Amino acid sequence: MTYRPVEIITLEESFKKYTESRNSSVSFDSGIYEIGTNDLTGKISCIDFNPRNGAAEIGYYVIPEFRNKRYATEAIELMLKLLFQCEDVKKITAQTGSFNHGSVKILNKLKFHLDGKLRQHHKLNDEYFDENLFSILKNEYTLKEIENKIWMIILWIRERSNFFKRLILKN
Repeated sequence: MTYRPVEIITLEESFKKYTESRNSSVSFDSGIYEIGTNDLTGKISCIDFNPRNGAAEIGYYVIPEFRNKRYATEAIELMLKLLFQCEDVKKITAQTGSFNHGSVKILNKLKFHLDGKLRQHHKLNDEYFDENLFSILKNEYTLKEIENKIWMIILWIRERSNFFKRLILKN
């Protein structure tokens, strides 16, 4: 697990870091694009992969004007599917500052487990914040996928039964 401070950097510095990370064998970045317009809305990354422990760390960023529109949630879901298809990946981790309520909400929604906190880990605007450490295991993710499919079947049956009830009441 890595421990990186929050950085306030320029757009040029961000592009430079992105270019450097693309040349790394243990990480990769992908843009998050809006369907239909192909506008770049953010990025998602596999920051680190530890083959010995079977753990991969993800990171993500959504441009402020595109936040609260499910872009991060859907990108993380796709990244989980992609990484958990690899036999060697047993666990995916994500870190976020305690001040980032949106990110905490997304990780909780996706059933990540809060493993711990690094107290007063980030200094931002002359204030210190905790770092939240989250993870999801492959077997937890698989169970979540099964639960989602069961709910889809239940909703399908409920929808069909309502249709048949209306049909019977009509006649």
